[in-house]
Amino acid sequence: MKNFFLEKKNKLHKTFAVTIFFVTLLTISSAIFDEYGISIDEAQNRSLGFMNLKYIYQVFFPSKVLAIDSIISVPELHEFHSKSHGAAIVTLFAYIESAFNIVETKKLYLLRHYLCFVLFFISVYFFYLIGKFRYNDWRIGLLGSVFLVLSPRIFAESFYNIKDIVFMSLFIISLYCCLKFINKPNIKHAIFFSLTSAIATDVRIMGIMLTVLVIFFLIFMSFRQEKFIKNHLTSIIIFLIFTPIFIVIFWPYLWQNPPILFLEAFKNFSSFWFNIQSLYFGNYIMAQDVPWHYPLVWITITTPIIYLVLFIFGFYICMTRFLKRLVNLDEKKDLNDLWRGKKEMCDLLILLSFLIPIFLVMILSSTLYDGWRQLYFLYPSFLLLSIYSFTKIDIFLKKRNLNKYFLILVIILLISNVFNMAKMHPYQNVYFNYLAGKNPEKNFTADYWGLSNKQAMEFILSTDSDEIYKIYPASNTDLYLSTLIFSEDEKKRIEIVYEKSEANYIISNGIYWGGNPKDDFAIIPENFKLLKEIKAGRTKIISIFKKI
Repeated sequence: MKNFFLEKKNKLHKTFAVTIFFVTLLTISSAIFDEYGISIDEAQNRSLGFMNLKYIYQVFFPSKVLAIDSIISVPELHEFHSKSHGAAIVTLFAYIESAFNIVETKKLYLLRHYLCFVLFFISVYFFYLIGKFRYNDWRIGLLGSVFLVLSPRIFAESFYNIKDIVFMSLFIISLYCCLKFINKPNIKHAIFFSLTSAIATDVRIMGIMLTVLVIFFLIFMSFRQEKFIKNHLTSIIIFLIFTPIFIVIFWPYLWQNPPILFLEAFKNFSSFWFNIQSLYFGNYIMAQDVPWHYPLVWITITTPIIYLVLFIFGFYICMTRFLKRLVNLDEKKDLNDLWRGKKEMCDLLILLSFLIPIFLVMILSSTLYDGWRQLYFLYPSFLLLSIYSFTKIDIFLKKRNLNKYFLILVIILLISNVFNMAKMHPYQNVYFNYLAGKNPEKNFTADYWGLSNKQAMEFILSTDSDEIYKIYPASNTDLYLSTLIFSEDEKKRIEIVYEKSEANYIISNGIYWGGNPKDDFAIIPENFKLLKEIKAGRTKIISIFKKI
């Protein structure tokens, strides 16, 4: 880093570099957030938020229930089929929408997109803090934030993926508080970790993993350090009491019977069943029958290669060190511990936070669909292991006065990633690296979110002078939902039809949940010609056909 005029102890360099990075990120993102379409999950997540908000009003403010009914018609929370889904953030978004009395669908969905990004933006800063804390070097923290932002799929989905990216963002914040707490178990750190881990759990129940890991670490330290519990008893008690209290407070579904309903939510999560098929190596497979290597393959083909290479090396070093420590564990010798020093303790927790979930998913054959988005919360730990590898390589090459060449190589690859993301905009969500092959959409599910529907219909609106366009969806995509991000005048010009004979345009994004692209609904009639194909890099994501 020194070779690029960034001094570790220079406060001016730190303030300038960190400020420039985050201001640039916020400025660019604020300029482009309205260019992304609506994902297939957003309407249901909005409804779930209002169900929870309505339930809160029913309990505490009955007079406000009618206000919710005037905005949206939703079932009672405990009658909804997905009632046990965590809803902490979508409930907050619902409250903000109702407070500002936003009626136009375009404005309300754009607001939700921006709020989703703001949460991601905050998590990027916390990721910077994690790197800065672990390595006592703000430059490494900033590099970690750059890695996170320059992850094409993560960046694109930060604007609309209110489930997986929101959970990943909260997981980052919770992970920072977790590392601070195990490093120094005082009252302040106990309260902050209890709060952040609870909110993460109230979005996805896997957020409880960090709490379980911390309990394991505390138990181990109590065995290895005399008077550990005595010295930190107050903090530990606060952590153990406040965590479940916060979980219940921010999860209305649990209020009627917290222990029973929490177990029910965990059971529903662990046995989740979804009857769709996904394209995987050219074949369609059921979501509940994915092979053990499914998440590993998806991570491999959708992550920038520089991060993959660094991760493999970092994972190998950390895993080897942990296994050696485990084999040589000796209660009579302080040096023969699971970790030597607090930095190694942090590394072990990061390693386990990646290893345990992916190991459980593989051995339990968990339901996965649409790639590995349900496991995005592993990505921060993945990148932290990549950063760990970077620091080790830098130290090794520095002794040979070669580290500047390594830094130049990394910077070139990161700049290349920037250009690639700019070229793909706004379809970074279908990013595949070169390991996915020449035509990734032929082997792997591409635009499962249906984001490209927006641009396809915008193309039709801009190239045809007709007042009304009758559009038929020849794939599993919700065109009506996609129109919600259009202005009221634009929506009036679009009519979604479900009979090909009525259509003058057909749109297909190649997603077939039934697993058969030759189903009658997906076959393009001979009296329609291909008008345009939209590609993102090497990946074809949507086709537009016009009646001859």
